[in-house]
Formats: sequence, structure tokens, C-alpha cells
Amino acid sequence: MIKISDPTGHSFICETVEEAKAILHELGDKHVIKRIDNKHSVTSEGVIIKTSNGAPIPDHEPKILFRGRDKFAIPMMQYYLDMCIRDGCTPYQEESMRSMIKEFEEFRDSFKSSMKQPGSTSGR
Repeated sequence: MIKISDPTGHSFICETVEEAKAILHELGDKHVIKRIDNKHSVTSEGVIIKTSNGAPIPDHEPKILFRGRDKFAIPMMQYYLDMCIRDGCTPYQEESMRSMIKEFEEFRDSFKSSMKQPGSTSGR
């Protein structure tokens, strides 16, 4: 479940990311315009937020983004999921990671020729 609060304090409980995105779209430009993953989105002002509650991720906090075409992303996420499970993560974290792994696998299977070693274009 995803909880969304609008600027006036009204809260919405959504069952799916798609439902949350639809509500946020209706709320206007100051809200999410692009989903990054199951937990994070970017507002129209370019602020990265935690989608479930709209809390901004501080600028001073390091962040990283793995693209679907990164041939190491799936094994890295599988290893990360294994570490999370061994550490006793919440069902929410486990399901979120399994969902993202599935999304990356679907991308890989649909766009095999797009897969590449990270950094192989040297930033070009």
C-alpha cells in the first residue's frame, strides 16, 4: 500500500503504484511527474521524494541509479535482496525488490541488444 498526502493534509491510500500515480497526477504539478522505482519519484521541481509519503530525499544524501540496460543490475539487485532477507527485512522491502528485479528482467528480455557493460560509452 502507498499513502499519499496532498498539500492540504488530505491522505490517500493506494493499492498500486499506478493508482498512486493517477492520484498524484490529479493533484497537480507540484507532485510526482516521474517514477524512479517502487519507492522513489521526482517532482516537477526536480526533487527526489519517497513516493509513499512525499518526503524529500535530502540533497546531501548520496543516491545512485541503475538503468535497465546495465548488464550487472539484475545480479546486483538479486544479491542485495538476498542480503535484505538474511538481515530480516520487511515484507514491503522484499516485495519491492522482487518487483524491481522482475521489471528489469522484462526489460532485458524485451531489449536484449540494449544490454551493456556500465560505463562502456564513457559518459557519452
